[in-house]
Amino acid sequence: MSACQAGKAGCWWDVCMDYTAPTPTECAREMKLGTPETERYGKFQCVDPADAPVDGTCQVQTPVSAALAALPAWDEGSIGLLAGLGGLLALAAALARPPLSSGAVGRFLSKPLAGGWNSGNILAVGAAAASLFVYWALLGAGRSPPIALKTLGLAAGIAAPLPIWWAMLKAGAHSVVGMSREAAWRIHVALGSVANLFGLWHGIMALSTVVGVLSNPFYLLGFVGLLLMLLGSLPALVHMVSPKALSYASWKLLHFAAPLGYACAVVHMLEHAAKLTT
Repeated sequence: MSACQAGKAGCWWDVCMDYTAPTPTECAREMKLGTPETERYGKFQCVDPADAPVDGTCQVQTPVSAALAALPAWDEGSIGLLAGLGGLLALAAALARPPLSSGAVGRFLSKPLAGGWNSGNILAVGAAAASLFVYWALLGAGRSPPIALKTLGLAAGIAAPLPIWWAMLKAGAHSVVGMSREAAWRIHVALGSVANLFGLWHGIMALSTVVGVLSNPFYLLGFVGLLLMLLGSLPALVHMVSPKALSYASWKLLHFAAPLGYACAVVHMLEHAAKLTT
């Protein structure tokens, strides 16, 4: 065995997390995702080159073509998802204005339902949630833990700003579709719940598959952001269920924990983007 192999320098975290290594825990060290060995999700082997120095140092080689062939189409999928969400907003804007709003489809979509909702609101929120799940199912479901985790993280990252679009005081998504701020608030709550679910799913997967995940400050920041977003959302739920238990002014103040959490999540995502060229 070479000095390189003896030092487990050839161990790659995907191998360990796939549990195909003889002793996975020995090489499941703190993940250094920004290194050339890991950023392409390839299969890496440590070898001693012919002109290796006397001390037995080695180099890492990778079959790049095979590694790239196994990668999901994250870029194309993410662009397609964002374009689809933008198209959904454009369609809603068109249906909310004449002449489409006065047609049979427009009248059906705008017909009031329980809780101030209408068919158009429900279908739009459902389509957004479904598109995020389809993105995950096509690119991450059934893949190795690192690929599944990254795909779910991308879905959570795309979902996170959606409720902010519907929370603006003046210009926002609600103004594009000609919706009142009160009606937009319901969309904000629904999309915020979807974002929280994807973030929670991503966090649970990270805790269950990544060894020592909380020892990395940027990964820890992601969990802090998730907790703040969840804590910022709970007061709204309490106020909706029991308005007397928490005043409007109190829950609005506590709700500011959610955008603070989103800011933490943005730093978490930027660090990933810098290292993984996401």
